[in-house]
Formats: sequence, structure tokens, C-alpha cells
Amino acid sequence: MAFVVTPIFAGVTLFIADIEANADADTDSPDIPHGLGAIPLDVTITPLLQAEAGLSLWALTGLDAVNLVVSKSAAVGSGAAAAQLRLTARIPHTLVQ
Repeated sequence: MAFVVTPIFAGVTLFIADIEANADADTDSPDIPHGLGAIPLDVTITPLLQAEAGLSLWALTGLDAVNLVVSKSAAVGSGAAAAQLRLTARIPHTLVQ
């Protein structure tokens, strides 16, 4: 089964989504559109499930003005039927640009 991307917040300067990878063999996410209109200057990946996320070795592998891409390992036990990762992307607010 493929990655499941659940947007939590999609604003003008901030995008947050939870990522679920059900199967161990799920390794590369599809393009995740962030809608920020520019390359995010700050991207944070936060594990949500300690054991599964630890086995998954999550990494940000793609970043541009339209999409984000994350990947994980195919380690046995790395798949889970719950959100494993929170992805947060930010661009500076116009007040600080």
C-alpha cells in the first residue's frame, strides 16, 4: 500500500501534514504539494510513533517550490497503520522578509 498524506494545516506561510506508511515496502512518498508558492526555508520532520519511526529512518529527499518528498527504509516492522511522521514546511512571513 502507498503512503497516506493527511494535510493538517495549509496556510500561506505554513504547511503541516501527517504521513502514514502502512507497509514495510513503502519507501518513497509521492509528491506532497505544499502550496506555499516558494521553496520552504524551514522543513521539519517529527516522528510520531517511536518504534516504527525509528525503524523507518525518515528523511526529506525532495524539496522545491511546489512539492516535498520524504522517504523511509524498508526495514521489517517499519510499516504501521497510523501516522508515523509529521511534516512541517515554512516560508518566512512577509513581516520578516
